[in-house]
Amino acid sequence: MSSSESAKNAWSDGEKQLARIDIGELKARYCRFLDCKEWQNYAGVFTTDGIMQFGPKLADGAVHGREEIVQLLSKQLKHANTTHRVHPAEFKFHDNGDVSALWPMDDRVDNPGFVLVGAGYYQELYRKVDGQWLIQHMRLHRLRVDMQPKSVLNPIALVMRLVFVMQKIGLLKLLSPENSKTLAQAQATGIDEGLFE
Repeated sequence: MSSSESAKNAWSDGEKQLARIDIGELKARYCRFLDCKEWQNYAGVFTTDGIMQFGPKLADGAVHGREEIVQLLSKQLKHANTTHRVHPAEFKFHDNGDVSALWPMDDRVDNPGFVLVGAGYYQELYRKVDGQWLIQHMRLHRLRVDMQPKSVLNPIALVMRLVFVMQKIGLLKLLSPENSKTLAQAQATGIDEGLFE
């Protein structure tokens, strides 16, 4: 889509309402496709050059391209059961035709060795492509993350406890920088000032 196609002088109240409805339905599909691991459909909620980021000011946590986003999450969540919920969003309508939204969220990721329970915000930028709203940029800001290993008798839980300790003392970063980065992103909390100005 060229910049002239997306240019918009002013949004009418009706256009704003339709965009809110369409984007709300898109976000509902995002959650369902993610939780049901419908990866092909999940890819379809992003623009081809979509970006996903985790945490405040983690520029190196950005994943570029919808195929790369799917590759990362399908690998990370392969053995997990997830539940993602979003709550009513704040919207901003931009003169270039894009829309931003800030969604309060909470999630639960139940892995074989641990359970993650989180809450925070999805900060997103939407772009209309061929008449359909898609996510162009998503950033997850967690305000709370609880990661609890499962039963101490579970061998996977014992390994996860060891991994958490290694992460805390910096040893995991030395031994496995990629796994350390993934765990740091999952545990990142905080929110940038002026998040939605």
